[in-house]
Amino acid sequence: MLINHDIRAILPSLSSDFDELEKHYNHLEERFYSRTISRSQQQKPLGANCVNYMLSILVRSVSLLEGLGTALNNYNVLPSFLIVRAHYEATGALAFFIRELKKYTDHRCTESELFTTVRKMTLGMKKLPDRTNPRHSRVPLIDNVLDYIDEADKFMKKNFTLKKKSPLRTNYDFLSEFCHPNAFGLMIGRTIKGRVIEYERSPQLSQKHLSTLLSHILPSSSLFIVLFDHAWKIVTDNFELPELEK
Repeated sequence: MLINHDIRAILPSLSSDFDELEKHYNHLEERFYSRTISRSQQQKPLGANCVNYMLSILVRSVSLLEGLGTALNNYNVLPSFLIVRAHYEATGALAFFIRELKKYTDHRCTESELFTTVRKMTLGMKKLPDRTNPRHSRVPLIDNVLDYIDEADKFMKKNFTLKKKSPLRTNYDFLSEFCHPNAFGLMIGRTIKGRVIEYERSPQLSQKHLSTLLSHILPSSSLFIVLFDHAWKIVTDNFELPELEK
């Protein structure tokens, strides 16, 4: 069980949300492959590279949900916010990946250009010690993660009826306030009682925190599944895949 009974008992009214998160986690596990094998040396690498990227981002998503479960089960609130925020970035990356795949299937970019994009998304970095170093100069510069989040909002706007203009970006920005040493991030573990301020050595999980975390992880984890399946279909329909082993 991802979230144990003790944590669920903090907010029994959200039992269905806990079950939904558990379901998302299980759905992601079902999509996991433990190994890919190239069919031949002559096989075009683009399909294998796309599968590699998707399985890598899947591992990241599953690991983040497992990390969230571990943090919550230990009543550890601060890492929980960091993990939920990081999951939005994984979801956004998949949306960005789909955008690039669609460019190719719509004949708006070449196979070579898509190959370069997938390489960038898989191997790219934001900062390097020394870009004048010949080895470092070959490392592609990755796109801004906020572009990933915005692309996920565009996908939602195109495929769903939204109550908010940019729900994922709004949620991501809100979560960021807990991830930085800002007001929200510093309020955790601190209680003001008149002229007395009390500090918790290990800030504990409250009902409010738990409710906020659940309401923010579920949109990301559910959308991740939709995006993964959509991207997987595009890749399997258009490229030669390596052998896949469970």
